[in-house]
Amino acid sequence: MHIYCTTDTHGKLINKNGNGNLPEYLRNLGRESLLIDCGDILTGDLKSTYFNCILKKSPYIDVINDYHFDVAIVGNHDLDYGIDYLISQAKRFKGEYLCANLYDLNRRRVFRPYAILQKEGVKVGVIGALTGNLSQISAYETSKDVIITRPLEEIKRVVDDIKSKCHIIVVAYHGGTSRDIKTGKVMYYNTGENEAYDIFHEIEDIDVVIYGHMHFLDSGVTGSRAYIQPGHKLNVVGKVEIDPAREKPVISAKNIEITDEKDCPTNVASRVYYTKEEYNSWKRKDIDLSKFRDYLEDSFGFDAYIIRLKGKSVNDFSQSFSCPYGLTAYQLSKEEYKKIKSGLTENKNTLFGEKNTERESVVVISNDSNLPYYRIKEKYIVDVVDRYIYYLNKGDSHHHTKRNG
Repeated sequence: MHIYCTTDTHGKLINKNGNGNLPEYLRNLGRESLLIDCGDILTGDLKSTYFNCILKKSPYIDVINDYHFDVAIVGNHDLDYGIDYLISQAKRFKGEYLCANLYDLNRRRVFRPYAILQKEGVKVGVIGALTGNLSQISAYETSKDVIITRPLEEIKRVVDDIKSKCHIIVVAYHGGTSRDIKTGKVMYYNTGENEAYDIFHEIEDIDVVIYGHMHFLDSGVTGSRAYIQPGHKLNVVGKVEIDPAREKPVISAKNIEITDEKDCPTNVASRVYYTKEEYNSWKRKDIDLSKFRDYLEDSFGFDAYIIRLKGKSVNDFSQSFSCPYGLTAYQLSKEEYKKIKSGLTENKNTLFGEKNTERESVVVISNDSNLPYYRIKEKYIVDVVDRYIYYLNKGDSHHHTKRNG
């Protein structure tokens, strides 16, 4: 049997023509194959913002249904629009949506922790888990309605519960690794965000660990067990080969590049997942900037802001911020700040505001790379257009709810 897996697709499940962007062979896998997505499916580009904030429905769920995915795992960015929205999209998935360590505020699991799937008589237990570090890497608004527990302990308990019921146990974990899984070499400080190494080495009853979040490529077999991280944005598809009849059932784990355009159908007979004309019309509309200062104040700490825009349309706004570091905080001396401020010219495409600038140092938040590099205090990994449009829509929703009693 084979396990195929994707992770961190971030808007690439649908191509520029509106068709499914996965290799066509995945749509026609036999019953002996298992297809798993390891999280961060809902977000990633401007059309994802359009789907989630304007349409209120993600066609990416339709894609993984049409390609017959068996399992999907919660990623940290799948919670960007709140737990209620994630639940509404997960209900549309025809497979199993899993997460062992995601709870509501009443300490009830939001999703099932595992599923046992039959593949040609082989019972495969699949456990889903999310990085335990969500509160440290996401806005409070994202995590305030949920409780994320440490995945390692949750996975241990679930493995103990199901190991007598399965031939093969697979963990799909939306988190990275702080150490090289094969050699043990330390790669990053262990903050609790990336625990794939610990999961793999501390729980020996696991046969396969699929992980993600870091957007890297990794794969290998150690002894009779496999690990794999299948990149991001569909640069590869992961493949694990297993023969349950063998004493050591795991044969190989490798990432397969998607290089053949014929694998990804683009012809007009393929299903089109959204109306491009309506999407393009939305991109051309002027964005409402009346709440942008409120958004900045609610999201970041600063004394002043300088935002350079390429225009006022939604598309221009989105092109004004780099990826992944959408904004940067600079800590300037009072004199440096006054000099920069004096050089600002009145420009409809420059947003400027200040609060307290009489201190000895002034924190300026900006997307202007011409500010002094040696005064960078912090870089923010943030999709500004997505977060701001979500902020606008959320505010409108709250306003209408209040007005209607």
